Amino acid sequence: MSTTLIGFTLISIAVCASPGPSMFYVLSSGLTGNKRIAMASVLGITLANVVWVALSASGLAALIYQSHIAFNILRISGAVYLVYTGVRIWKNGVGNNSIKMRVAGLLNTFFKAMATSLSNPKALIFYLSFFPQFIIPNEPFFPQVVVLGTIYVSVVFVVMSTYALLGKNISVIIRKEKIMRLAGKIISAVFVLTGLSLFKVHGPGYGE
Repeated sequence: MSTTLIGFTLISIAVCASPGPSMFYVLSSGLTGNKRIAMASVLGITLANVVWVALSASGLAALIYQSHIAFNILRISGAVYLVYTGVRIWKNGVGNNSIKMRVAGLLNTFFKAMATSLSNPKALIFYLSFFPQFIIPNEPFFPQVVVLGTIYVSVVFVVMSTYALLGKNISVIIRKEKIMRLAGKIISAVFVLTGLSLFKVHGPGYGE
């Protein structure tokens, strides 16, 4: 592996491990104590990043970012969805809703995880700003994006699986209702604050 790819991998690990809606969604799924629910959330977040890579490689991500209307639709709908998710977690809590999660179904968890990642326009901005730094100008573009995308998606899967396992282990060790309730409030606050912060995110040409 070249020095460039090693650097890309290390930065990817740091980015994926940093706190954010995706990480907290997977963690909350792990707190249910249900392995299948936790893995469904991991796969949902991972597939969402495959979509982001595909959009970046095809140039559609750049088109969405450059379009004032398209970017605002993504931004506002993403903000509403993340705030809604935060309110739902505040109401239902984490760790004590495994029955509801099973009734909702694995597919429901999977698609909600995907929506959590895809509804965040900051992810789009990240892909547009991060990947180009590791693209070699005089070499074919598409194969490089595929390699970088494969590495990044693999890192996402490993890191999110680690958080899911962490959440499950915490659910086994900590069974006190007060602590679980506090964890739910913290995770809820992250979603709400992230959603509200999207109203301050603007694409190019804002205010012109």
